[in-house]
Amino acid sequence: RAICSIITAEIAKKYGRIKTLSFTLLMGVIGLIILAEVDVVEILLAAFMIRYMFANCRIPLAKSVLMEFARKEDRGKWGAAESLITSFWSGSATIGGYIIESWGYRACFLITAGVHTLCLFIYMTTYKCVKN
Repeated sequence: RAICSIITAEIAKKYGRIKTLSFTLLMGVIGLIILAEVDVVEILLAAFMIRYMFANCRIPLAKSVLMEFARKEDRGKWGAAESLITSFWSGSATIGGYIIESWGYRACFLITAGVHTLCLFIYMTTYKCVKN
């Protein structure tokens, strides 16, 4: 993850943080769709690794954007809120388990891809607001 984060930071210097975040999110969505639709094990393994890399490399970049918009005196609160949101992953895993039991793992990947696509549109609305 560290190497990918360093590479992402360098890409962001050239293309901007939001465009870089959007690209990594888009690649993650594509990876989720591949995981949901493909049955070839080798392709699934490659898609999983690439999706994992893109999903995690954007975390430091996203935090920097968040902290840029937080007032100095509120950064601790925003950092705590972001950490709390991250801890909800265990709760989302529980929900994912119910989705998998009801509709299968493919549905879980596609629902996650839909949520990430919504996030992608939110990122896109901030293109002009965030400095490179």
